[in-house]
Amino acid sequence: MTKVPERKKQVRRGKESLAESEEKYRIILDNASDAILLSDEEGYLLEVNKKAEELLGYKRDELLGVNFVRIHPPEEMDKVKSTFLKIKEDGSGGLNDTVILRKDGKKVFVDINGKVIEYSGQKVLQAIFRDITERKRSEETLEKEHEQLLSLFENIDDAIYVTDMDTYEILYVNKFIKEAFGKELLGKKCFNVFQGLDKPCSFCTNDQIRKLSYAPYKWIHHNKITERYYDIIDRIIRWPDGREVRFEFARDITNRKKLEDDLRKSEQRYRDILESIREGYFELDLLGNYTFVNEANCRFLGYTKKEMVGMNSRQHMDEENAKKISQPYRELYRTGKPIETLEVEAIKKNGTKVIYETSVSLIRDDEGKPIGFRGVSRDVTERKRMEDALCQSEEKYRTILESIDDGYYEVDLAGNYTFVNDAEAENIGYTKEELIGMNNRQYQDEINYKKTYQAFLEIYRTGQPIKALEMEVIRKDGTKRFNEISASLIRDVQGKPVGFRGITRDTTKRKLIEDALRQSEEKYRRILENMEEGYFEIDLVGNFTFVNNAECRNLGYSKEELIGMNNRRYQDEATVRRMYQVFNNMYKTGEPIKIIDIEIIRKDGTKKFNEISASLVRDSKGKKIGFSGVSRDITESKRAGDALKKNSEELIKKNKEIDESRKNIQLTLERLGAAYEELKTSQAKILQQEKMASIGQLAAGVAHEINNPMAFIASNLGTLDKYSRRLKDFIQAQSEEIKSIKATDAIEKLEKKRKELKLDYTINDIDLLVKESSDGLERVQKIVQELNRFSRVDDAEYKDANINECIESSINIVWNELKQKAALHKDYGNLPPTKCYPLKLNQV
Repeated sequence: MTKVPERKKQVRRGKESLAESEEKYRIILDNASDAILLSDEEGYLLEVNKKAEELLGYKRDELLGVNFVRIHPPEEMDKVKSTFLKIKEDGSGGLNDTVILRKDGKKVFVDINGKVIEYSGQKVLQAIFRDITERKRSEETLEKEHEQLLSLFENIDDAIYVTDMDTYEILYVNKFIKEAFGKELLGKKCFNVFQGLDKPCSFCTNDQIRKLSYAPYKWIHHNKITERYYDIIDRIIRWPDGREVRFEFARDITNRKKLEDDLRKSEQRYRDILESIREGYFELDLLGNYTFVNEANCRFLGYTKKEMVGMNSRQHMDEENAKKISQPYRELYRTGKPIETLEVEAIKKNGTKVIYETSVSLIRDDEGKPIGFRGVSRDVTERKRMEDALCQSEEKYRTILESIDDGYYEVDLAGNYTFVNDAEAENIGYTKEELIGMNNRQYQDEINYKKTYQAFLEIYRTGQPIKALEMEVIRKDGTKRFNEISASLIRDVQGKPVGFRGITRDTTKRKLIEDALRQSEEKYRRILENMEEGYFEIDLVGNFTFVNNAECRNLGYSKEELIGMNNRRYQDEATVRRMYQVFNNMYKTGEPIKIIDIEIIRKDGTKKFNEISASLVRDSKGKKIGFSGVSRDITESKRAGDALKKNSEELIKKNKEIDESRKNIQLTLERLGAAYEELKTSQAKILQQEKMASIGQLAAGVAHEINNPMAFIASNLGTLDKYSRRLKDFIQAQSEEIKSIKATDAIEKLEKKRKELKLDYTINDIDLLVKESSDGLERVQKIVQELNRFSRVDDAEYKDANINECIESSINIVWNELKQKAALHKDYGNLPPTKCYPLKLNQV
């Protein structure tokens, strides 16, 4: 007896634990940063969290019970339904970059991750919707800007290319280079394509630009393949995949070089040559006034030669740029050392701004005295815009790296952090400053440290990156998390390994979910093994691939004997053909089946009958791979059914005999029914006549009882009217007599009293009251008269009658009810007398 209360306590604790678990899950749902929706296996929503309400624009009550297809646009429906079925079959799945419809009709881009879970004692589908609208916008903006930048590169008349600094592979070339060196260049070595060498160039600038970090490195190079001179700017940029690459901008300056050589050879021809070069050439006196300019310089600034000669250089600069160039020019005058590159912003004649680079040197007279300056200018406005765009692009990629959800890290060969982004710092629970220089031993236990060491040692040895390495980290607060990391080798300019870089992803939640799923699978496996019904799985040709214990008992074989056995072994030929047709149809349609009365032959030769329910099995890609089903032994019930069938046949025979007798009885009953109907009709007529007679007697009695008091009231009203007129005449006469006496005080007192008593109003109101009472009395007398007439059914006779009077009589009877519900408008026509029963017509 003591076990029963203890069992009740256990049940109660189990229910309380379940309620507490569901409440915790509800709290987690409502505080989740993503939208979470739970649906049954048909797709009808069972639960949503607050984030889902915000994302979809519906209230929770509006969403519950709605099928998931309602929140997706038609064009996404096939993908969504396919994903839904996959999650049902596989237990988990997802769909990226899909679209949902908000209540207001707006479309929202989302990533969907779903899986089958147990909630409130039933299997449900949990879908997590992550809003990626902002990310999509950023990607589209980034792609658009990238296309614009590439378009700019493709249409520029200078060489632009990008190479990997470690492998020297060409990653990008513009149209200018394709026309000069051929179209199929990507993936080839830069030193081979552009220099015709078999190894990296001895003059390669990779070392220089690495020292300058992201600053530009400028140099001039003579290419032996093209026999051209190029003014080159090299710099490091960040490639979309995160690696640092070399960006090179090369302008063909062969013509300029030749002109400079010609200038040195022949001073006589220098002015003609200056006029033909693309760069601007100018000469200034010591005050900054132009003494000579070439055509290119005029084009830069939009002035004619005539306008520029004598103009001071300050006239096409703002105050800031004028101050900017004054110091270098003073230094040039003081030291005589030429200005190699000076960037200047000038204002053209039309008001637009241009940026040009100048190289300036001192002009001396024959005695060596400084008399002015000469220089060459180059319009670099477009190049500067391009460089600014590149800087913005680099900054954008850097911002993206800091804003991604996954952690990014770089470590040296000893495992010490050299760089981390915000997500990695958040993952391990330290600040960036705390992580830089920290070794992985400090946030890993010995087992995970050794696992990580072996993996990174393999990367160092082979140079091959790793993906999806699972490891456990210990956060600063002592809690543990599971991470999935990828890593690759970092090499210096000589190709020497110097460290590792990679991406980390926190998989703690996924790990917990996988553990829960394994426990759930184990639970359902135990259920299958302990259930009374047989459970089986077969391939497409009918061979067993899995059976539970009940199915073994059903067929009389062990599990080892059944696995791989075909249905032809335990079914006769007719049953085999029948089963083939049923399962073939299920294969074609995908519809589950239920078969009753399937005969099987057990191992001991005895026969049994089974009832089978089966459905199609698909793999993760939706491919049909077999069937699964449940079998139930119905041998005993079939035997009982056969006996029942025999008894039923005998019963049918007896029923036929009874039917003949029943037909004869039915015929007699039909005749009695007809007589009964005639009797009911006659009875109804008699009842109606008696009813109307009773109503007539009642109405006559009521009319008589009303008429007597009404006669008293009529007589009293007449007498009251006569008395009131006499009283009014007396009061009038009395008032006139009092006025004739001229007793002022008495008159004023009487007038005051008359007003207090409202005597004038009372006298007039008595006449009105008597009149209204007389009208009411007349109305009542008329109703009584009509009621008396209405009740005389036995006095009805067929005669000429005025239809208008009949209607008026009926209205008088029902007027009290009618006047409260409607406004009655009477518009009688001039009808001739009509032959009818007027009293009966009134009653109708």
